Amino acid sequence: MRHANVVILTDDTEFARLLTACWQAERQAPNITVLNCDSWREQDAPDHDLVVVGPVREGKITTVLRSLEPATAVILCVPADSQEFGQLRTKYPRLAAGPNTCHSQYPSKSPGSQESC
Repeated sequence: MRHANVVILTDDTEFARLLTACWQAERQAPNITVLNCDSWREQDAPDHDLVVVGPVREGKITTVLRSLEPATAVILCVPADSQEFGQLRTKYPRLAAGPNTCHSQYPSKSPGSQESC
């Protein structure tokens, strides 16, 4: 992503650290802001082209997704077997499950080109 602004929204500091490290290894890394659920309000968030929603406290994913503008590009990283993910698939039919734990409504947006990330 060239000159992109990315918000990583997670309550898991290790997830944020690993994802940030992957992107920082890119030649043209995006601007990255990390927020947790307690500090998230999209209208107050820095300008962003992409929001990566990582592991958050149980019951928060739906609230976060509801707060996003419909045009916001989102990559959702949650366990596919979680009860909340099943409920999200019902509410957001465009949500696609991939072979790993990251799911995207916009498959052309990926968190990096490195396979290890």
